[in-house]
Amino acid sequence: MGKKSKAGRLEGRIAIVTGGASGLGRATASLLADEGAKVTIADLDEEGGRGVADMVGGTFRRTNVAYSADVDALVAETSATHGMLHIMINNAGICPQSPLVEIDDPTFRQVMGVNFDGVFFGTRAAARVMRNQGCGTIVNTASAGAFMPTENMSVYAAAKSAVVTLTRVAAIELAPLGIRVNAVCPGPMRTGMAAGLTGAARAAFENLSPLGRAADPIEMAQGILFLISDEASYINGHALQVDGGSIAGKRAPVT
Repeated sequence: MGKKSKAGRLEGRIAIVTGGASGLGRATASLLADEGAKVTIADLDEEGGRGVADMVGGTFRRTNVAYSADVDALVAETSATHGMLHIMINNAGICPQSPLVEIDDPTFRQVMGVNFDGVFFGTRAAARVMRNQGCGTIVNTASAGAFMPTENMSVYAAAKSAVVTLTRVAAIELAPLGIRVNAVCPGPMRTGMAAGLTGAARAAFENLSPLGRAADPIEMAQGILFLISDEASYINGHALQVDGGSIAGKRAPVT
């Protein structure tokens, strides 16, 4: 990972990946770099972000996506340095779990701030640059939870549902400017909190998918790569479910 492949589908393109220090963001940054893109990693985790930037031959900028000034500066700096911005991946997200009645205001604001506000700010900032170019592609990380909500994840599911709707509206508005906007909706993935599960909890998590396993982050990143590639040139306003069939339905219990 992190070494340019012969395919080079993204050769010469400039990309930003928010939440790029770990998990899906790290896998996406590596895959984009493999395909020839120059990647800027944005994250609050400076050590992890700089490590990924070094791995992919890109740059790092400490960014709190919940603040529009941070996101605007990230996009302005990246586009000024390279002269263009071809790809914006709004991936940063957090997923605390709590019963609805126990969620306090700071937690609510934090989850919405990162998971929705950050996506809006990133989409808006990228679009302002891309409209002057007449081209660009934006991918927002939503979630299978936007379509199949889970208890104790009310704010997270609401934010991700809002991301899907934002993606569709942005796709309609920005298409005449040459900008495509899509979302990827990950299902069970071996990253974040799930990475530390063991025993019965681990087995239950793996079996959320009809395939009987959770995904490696690189499998999700492949969905993002497809959406930004030329092969997806006529795909716009789409929420791509990369979930192993998790929201298609449940398997019948064994009797």
